[in-house]
Amino acid sequence: MMRSSQKNWRNIERRMHKLYKDAPIERLMERFEMLIGRYGVGLKAPKTKTHFSQEDVLLIAYPDNIQNGSEATLATLHKFCVRHLKKAFNTIHLLPFFPSSSDEGFSVINYRKIEPRLGAWKHIQAFSQDFKLMVDLVLNHCSRKSAWFNSFINGIEPYQRYFITEDPQTDLSKVTRPRTSSLLNKVSTRDGDAYVWCTFSPDQIDLNWKDPDVLFEFLDILFYYISQGARIVRLDAVGFLWKKPGSNCIHLPETHQLIKLLHDCLQIAAPHVLLVTETNVPHQENISYFGSSDEAHMVYNFALPPLLLHLFLKEDSSQFIEWLKALPTPPKGCTFLNFIASHDGIGLRPLEGILPPKEIEFILETTAQRGAQVSYKTTENAQKTPYELNTTLLSALTIPQEPSDISLKRYLCLHALFLALKGIPAIYLNSLMATPNLPQDPENPRATNRKKWQEKELETLLKKEHSPHARAFKQFQHLLQTRNQCKAFSPDADIKVYSTPSSLVVFQRTCMQTQETILCLFNVTNTPQSLESLTDMPSNIIQDIIAGDTLALEDTTAMLQPYQAVWGLVAVGAQYNQPVTP
Repeated sequence: MMRSSQKNWRNIERRMHKLYKDAPIERLMERFEMLIGRYGVGLKAPKTKTHFSQEDVLLIAYPDNIQNGSEATLATLHKFCVRHLKKAFNTIHLLPFFPSSSDEGFSVINYRKIEPRLGAWKHIQAFSQDFKLMVDLVLNHCSRKSAWFNSFINGIEPYQRYFITEDPQTDLSKVTRPRTSSLLNKVSTRDGDAYVWCTFSPDQIDLNWKDPDVLFEFLDILFYYISQGARIVRLDAVGFLWKKPGSNCIHLPETHQLIKLLHDCLQIAAPHVLLVTETNVPHQENISYFGSSDEAHMVYNFALPPLLLHLFLKEDSSQFIEWLKALPTPPKGCTFLNFIASHDGIGLRPLEGILPPKEIEFILETTAQRGAQVSYKTTENAQKTPYELNTTLLSALTIPQEPSDISLKRYLCLHALFLALKGIPAIYLNSLMATPNLPQDPENPRATNRKKWQEKELETLLKKEHSPHARAFKQFQHLLQTRNQCKAFSPDADIKVYSTPSSLVVFQRTCMQTQETILCLFNVTNTPQSLESLTDMPSNIIQDIIAGDTLALEDTTAMLQPYQAVWGLVAVGAQYNQPVTP
């Protein structure tokens, strides 16, 4: 076989040797070589390089977010996205669509099948024809009800080695947990009782990546997803992948080696496919998954959601600006995946080392008054500590009894700021409709932000032009269509952050190739703010491409109204066609 990159092949061999010292490496390399061409992947791999643009915007959606009777929900969602969102988003992140026993799809029963009520592989392929497609590779654990685990119980090879068993007397007190359930769960097997490792829940049994058969099982699954149209692969809960009793079992060197190995495999078989790591952890730990441009192409910017929430709850930009100025530039060919709401909650661990504990407590107390719930994790000393907030962003930002116009302005200002930052933005479908909290469910706090819509109900709601839902949806369309035309919003474009009064956030985005420059200004308070103190601006007169107005910064009476957002066009390197203001 013609080997496209000897360097990548050598890297794979070296990484396999580090991970599987006792295995015959030559045989492992032969197994990988035999995978090339599986499902057609790797036979004619596109010779593309990683390239990001301002048009890269992701929609995060459950496969059953929108429903219409007995129709496959993937078909209903696809119709909605093509009808309403194709000019705003070029990428869809479909959350797990597999048969599953819990956790809204993340407890996978069968990785190669589609849950029948959701649709079939033809519906996944249809999405990939109209959008770039991002899918989940749930590689830390699978369902207790999977055939894999049933074969483990019955002592069938190779599945006897697919899962991790541990003596319950082993000291596992250092293990980092994102949950408070028992780490080890007792099961009866053909060979007697065993205690299986369950990082997340008793229904989600952790897989044993120390066995190379697990690696090749998932390489096969990965290639199958690519053959069905996957362009971006999200590595779910990847930080917990490798277990080593006596350690904290998170971010271990072997975990990073596994991601590098997957990266090298894709460089050979499918270089057009990108990896995204999902690690809801403190910021410095999170960005370690960029590696040296040899791990993830994109890393979730987990610190961003709670920091933006704190910014608008506090109406004080000082700590956000300090963090933004210090944010490192990702390695070449990599970028942040920015988000502020998703199917999960708003993580609190990423704030460690960024905000002092009293400010985190301020977030907890303020949002609790607005209906937020809290999910907890267990620390090394068996203490329960807050892990994430379970709330919609709209409810978290809404002061009780205030007029809905004010909370909607605050909500849209936050999103305009978010969309202007360096990186690729990802927006949860429910955020587009400014969805409030669902009724609390103490047994499943994450359900607070997981509303499922009936298609007819949603279409009717969006036609009510003066409703908060329709107004938010229309403004999102406007912001995204405007953003997609501006090369200054490319992930590769420079950012310059200004020091300003704490009521404002001001930064500049510049595309060096075209010299297009946009000055972004945001009033994060509920009172008008003067721009008189702004100095060292790139221009005194800017065109606000959100509102279509001209703003004269040298005018001593220039003001930003409460929660006003401005994207001020300073210099244009290419023709710019301004969308119609909604």
